Amino acid sequence: MAQNKLLNLLEDAHSELEGNGDIENKEMPAGEDFDGLSRADVFDFINFANRQGKRLLETFHDVLIVNHFDCDGLASGAICGLALKDRGIPFRLLTVKKMDETVIEKVALDPSNHVIFIDIGTGFLNQINQIAKSGKSIIQIDHHTPEKIIGKSDAFEIINCHNFGIDGSFYLCSSSAAYFVFAQNCSVNFAKRIMQLGIVGTIGDMQDARGLVGLNKIMLNEARQLKVVDVIKDLRLFGRVSRSLISFLTYCTEPFLPSLSGNSKNCALFLKKNGIPLFEEKEGRRIWLRYYDLPKDTRIRLIGALLNFCFEKKISEDSIKQMIGDVYLFPHENHSLELYDGHEFSSILNACGRNGSAEIGISLCMGDPTAYENAHALLLKNRMEISKGIAFARKSGEDMGAFYFLDARGEISDSIIGTVAGSYYNSGTFQRTKPIIAISIDENANIKASSRAWKGLSEKGLDLGQVMNKACAQVGGFGGGHSVAAGASFKNDGETLSKFLIACKKEIKLQIGI
Repeated sequence: MAQNKLLNLLEDAHSELEGNGDIENKEMPAGEDFDGLSRADVFDFINFANRQGKRLLETFHDVLIVNHFDCDGLASGAICGLALKDRGIPFRLLTVKKMDETVIEKVALDPSNHVIFIDIGTGFLNQINQIAKSGKSIIQIDHHTPEKIIGKSDAFEIINCHNFGIDGSFYLCSSSAAYFVFAQNCSVNFAKRIMQLGIVGTIGDMQDARGLVGLNKIMLNEARQLKVVDVIKDLRLFGRVSRSLISFLTYCTEPFLPSLSGNSKNCALFLKKNGIPLFEEKEGRRIWLRYYDLPKDTRIRLIGALLNFCFEKKISEDSIKQMIGDVYLFPHENHSLELYDGHEFSSILNACGRNGSAEIGISLCMGDPTAYENAHALLLKNRMEISKGIAFARKSGEDMGAFYFLDARGEISDSIIGTVAGSYYNSGTFQRTKPIIAISIDENANIKASSRAWKGLSEKGLDLGQVMNKACAQVGGFGGGHSVAAGASFKNDGETLSKFLIACKKEIKLQIGI
């Protein structure tokens, strides 16, 4: 990045923070802006989702909710639960790590005749359809690209933005889809909580990198009007709310800060060098300061120091720009807890799901005050594992020509391999001119592959969901997902892995000509 570009970035950042640093809601822009989406498609989806939500709440009873285990899955599953709770409808939740024949069998044998699949099942729609034909009423809410169904049952309804020409990689996630299904059909207090979880799930699904757009933005603006959320321009690094300044920098992984990330001593020295206070004395006690404890002018000074540091360390321009942007704060939450900040709330949900404690995350989403301490402990454990995983990635990542590759079998858990791959990829340590594919071992001793790319590659024609799907078709596995984030599962042996990687390379070259 040229020096004048850095100076312009600093000037823009300071200007934005000076104008938006106070936590307040700004007036909504006049007119309708659908970020390039068709107005007809947007309102067709919204009206369809609302009608299906109304029908569901009027006809479903004793409901089984089947949801994914990541942040978006937990948040969207909790939204379904809140909507049913508001109407006094009994429900149970089945949180799953992945969709497979075992899940299909469980649902088929479950005593409930009313089922909601959410954030899971788009690659198993024909099997779900067969369950509907056997007598169950089923609704599937999702934002992944759905497979085609042969002979769809009238008892099976699908709510998916792709069926309305809207890309679920950027414009809608399952949590925001659930918002459009249920919020207008719930009482005000429940609708407000649903709004909050819709935003948290969207952030957890990494759809906020350049601000929320499309249907996500419509949801966000409605939440702002009801003062559910404040949107400000600020530093987007994790830990603004819940960590001391030293820990805030020590555990920073997006971007990875050379000599600072993982080194608390260097972080303390960096802060002191730039005149940032680390603590204050109160009644003879030392109180360690957090980012939001600092006055605005000191926060701006810290941001300037960090941007200069990143420039000196040759971190990519795109990674530096992404350090500042929209931050989502929930004013009704405790301002010292992760639940106050949308990004940190999403991280705590991911930690619950990926550490086998989905029920804690669901309880947290549904407002159980006793769930926070356990969720917080899982977050600390998860962040430490991610930090160790990124350190391994920095030593072991390879450039395979068409993609970066990380073989983390036996080193990184399959439950966080996608998070590590994304954090390492966005760390700014290399140019994001191609995607990354990382592999680990799942609980069935199969290879789990997670791939990530930045939006710019998608705009050039890259679709990782198709890459994973087509590569798996050649090795007998299962793969799919979004254009910028996708996964796969297949047998763990050298020959199968080689065939998979070769197939990925060919498809990536075909799509974007690397």
